[in-house]
Amino acid sequence: MGLRIRQFDTYAEQTLKTPNPDHQGLIENTDPLTTAAAEAALQAGHIVSGGIVSEVLTKFGIEDKTLVPFAKATTYRQLATLPTGVITLDETHYPDSFIDYDLEIEYENLHSATELMAQLTDQFQLSTAPLANKVARAAKHVIKSQA
Repeated sequence: MGLRIRQFDTYAEQTLKTPNPDHQGLIENTDPLTTAAAEAALQAGHIVSGGIVSEVLTKFGIEDKTLVPFAKATTYRQLATLPTGVITLDETHYPDSFIDYDLEIEYENLHSATELMAQLTDQFQLSTAPLANKVARAAKHVIKSQA
């Protein structure tokens, strides 16, 4: 599972990603938050209770009050909408100054998306190695004085 609080310019959200027992991928449950609520939760070192995220955690036997932040990352995102689907390019900065990039295609037609990814991989010499999720990657880049 992965749990995050994301802050944007005018709103925030907390999202819990859990394994999908029916097929590959994850189930995302998201609580919309105000920027003030997100900032208060992060300053206090806890998530915002009372929403769908809390409900799902309870189903897994986890009390939301027991969770504490352990990592941080800042992501800059570019989106491109093409006939094949939406391409997302993320540049993620971690507290230890490490930066990584990931590219994702959200698609309707697997064949078209596979062709596009092959084209992009070849043209830009991209690695197709599977990445750990951002929460796991952020955990690797925690500065020891933060922990």
